[in-house]
Amino acid sequence: MNVRTSAVLLILTASAATAAAQPATAPAVARPRAIPKPGMIDRSLIEDVNAMDEPNLVAVFAYIPLTNQPAALAELLTRDHRGLKRYADKLNRDMKAAGGVTDWDHEVCAVLVDRFETVSDRSGLPDKKRMSIINECILSRVVSFAELMIKRNQ
Repeated sequence: MNVRTSAVLLILTASAATAAAQPATAPAVARPRAIPKPGMIDRSLIEDVNAMDEPNLVAVFAYIPLTNQPAALAELLTRDHRGLKRYADKLNRDMKAAGGVTDWDHEVCAVLVDRFETVSDRSGLPDKKRMSIINECILSRVVSFAELMIKRNQ
């Protein structure tokens, strides 16, 4: 054995002894994720879930980013036919009272129309009256929430 080989063996033996003397590391403990904090809610959303007779949903929507809330409500309405019926009736009342709907409701209706256009099972679609109301809302003028409240209370 030459000097170089014996030096390498000596180093390997020393490092193996050092590694054996150290205790094994404990497995990593999973840390709980931070609890998310609720965010903002649009006033129109509060009106809409109350019209659907589901006011407790506001708490759930608080965890959805404000920009995604109209699409999330529309997605819910495609699955909740009773809620969709009540929402369409609320839209109809708003159209009659104020001559339009809020920009929030415009966005919800646009997403609803898009969802209903792409559905393959036509049995889940709302009746023609409700679909007509939703389509009219897209074409109607946009009114501010404050203007809607004033017109509604006259």
